[in-house]
Amino acid sequence: MFTNVAIIGVGLIGGSLGMVLRGRKLAATVTGVGRNAEKLARAQALGAVDRYTTDIGAGVAAADLIVLAVPVGQITTVLSEIVPFVRAESIITDVGSVKKEIVTRAERLMPRRAHFVGGHPMTGSERTGVENADPYLFESAYYVLTPTRSTHPGALEVMQRLVQAIGARLIILSPEEHDFLVAGVSHLPHLVAAALVNAVNAIRDPEKILSLAAGGFRDTTRIAGGDPGLWRDILVANREMVIE
Repeated sequence: MFTNVAIIGVGLIGGSLGMVLRGRKLAATVTGVGRNAEKLARAQALGAVDRYTTDIGAGVAAADLIVLAVPVGQITTVLSEIVPFVRAESIITDVGSVKKEIVTRAERLMPRRAHFVGGHPMTGSERTGVENADPYLFESAYYVLTPTRSTHPGALEVMQRLVQAIGARLIILSPEEHDFLVAGVSHLPHLVAAALVNAVNAIRDPEKILSLAAGGFRDTTRIAGGDPGLWRDILVANREMVIE
């Protein structure tokens, strides 16, 4: 499907995407882009990318698909950095779990004749890093695309085919509808889980209490183990919908 896919941020999601793109021969070359050469080399060794670079401009210059797989709070910043190097007719997508703010800003930043399609694979883990990447992470998982009136129809069609090619289940939502729905089924549950852990930890003799915690507590609070900085950014970006 693609000559060169550039993945910026080769962690759990970016690494898993790279693995499935390579494994199913959906891209001739997958390039990992980031600031940490050691982590990128690890991603290459694990089979997530064919090659890598810490030069963000060089990393995206030849790409016909650019995937922004960085945390939500960094997506538009990274997009503004790559805009001068993006070639005509390339497609840029993201994997952020908040869409309205990102899509609105992305469409303003996009260079002429390049196309942005917002995306959110509804999969993952409380574990992070390319070491936990899995080429089957997207298999039968829901993958949301969030086009607007400004979205290029051809770019949207390509992204729809890609979602299906990696084994995911396609859902099309507006950015606003997406943010409201995931606030209820993803963002609010994380907030509740974190609040429960913090509340129990603040009670007298937390070690004694936690020693009695069984399956119910574990299942209810598992997602509280996610990266707190990442979740802070998600909750701040989608605060209106979470509150509603």
